Formats: sequence, structure tokens, C-alpha cells
Amino acid sequence: MDYKLLENAPLFKDVPPEEINVMLQCLGTEERDYDKGETIFHAGDVIHNIGLVLTGRVQIENDDVWGNKSVMESVGPGFAFAESYACLPGEPLMVSAIAAEPSHILFLDTGRVLTTCPSACDFHTRLIRSLMYVLAGKNLMLTKKMDIITPKSLRERVMVYLSQES
Repeated sequence: MDYKLLENAPLFKDVPPEEINVMLQCLGTEERDYDKGETIFHAGDVIHNIGLVLTGRVQIENDDVWGNKSVMESVGPGFAFAESYACLPGEPLMVSAIAAEPSHILFLDTGRVLTTCPSACDFHTRLIRSLMYVLAGKNLMLTKKMDIITPKSLRERVMVYLSQES
């Protein structure tokens, strides 16, 4: 595994490089390879793992009732996906996660991430804080997108977008 990549991943912010290996063992992580076009998570699945892209790219896709496919997000190395659903027990996915190219994914069990272990490892607190920052950042991004698509006219949408960018 490329620990250099994890050192710079937002989810592992504030975790010293020498602690990453111990941390991954404590969290019981799992790694898996996916071919281009292979489904990582299907819409409707109930998941318990956060995906972290180590190599490749993952697309978060939504299929509407007419069969149209929309790419909601594209996630590259060092970035997490499906964390919102993994943190909500029993909540089925509304989207699918598809490998856009050959990808190597690290899975983190949210039960082990959010629950401190018997040895009370200090890194759990840092990881939970980083997860909160990741979730808050995505929430803010989605709020900005909603602000842009809410106005009825194209002119108003462009004005909101330009206002956000300024």
C-alpha cells in the first residue's frame, strides 16, 4: 500500500506517518481491486464501509426512472466516497459507485472507525474529526450546488454561480 498517499488524504489528516500502519490494522481495513466499469456499490445496497481510492478513479452515478445515468461526482486517489451512507446504519444507497478506470480501493469499517478500541488509540479521535471535516466539506459543496440550481431562470443561476465564485 502507498502510505505516502494516505499521509496526504483528507481522511488521514493529522495522523503521523509512523502511525498509519498501526491504525489500519486496528481498523481492520480491507483492500480490493476493481476493473474499469465494475460496480463497487450498487444503488439500494446498505453499506458499512467507507471507500478510499488508492489508485484509479471512482464515479458516483445516479440512474433516474427513465434509465438516464448522471455522474454526480468523480473521486480520485486519496479521496473517500460513500462515507455519508456508511455512517447512517440501514440507509440504502441512492447512487452507485463505479470504477471509472482500474482502481485499488481501501475499505474502512465505520463501526470500527467510530468506536474507540479497547486500547483507546489516540488516532480514533483524529480520524473522527477528519471524517467530520470531510462530511462537512461535502455538505457545504452540495449546499452551494443547490443554491445554483434553485433559481428558476438561467440568468439567476448564472448570477448565483458568479456571486459564489467572487
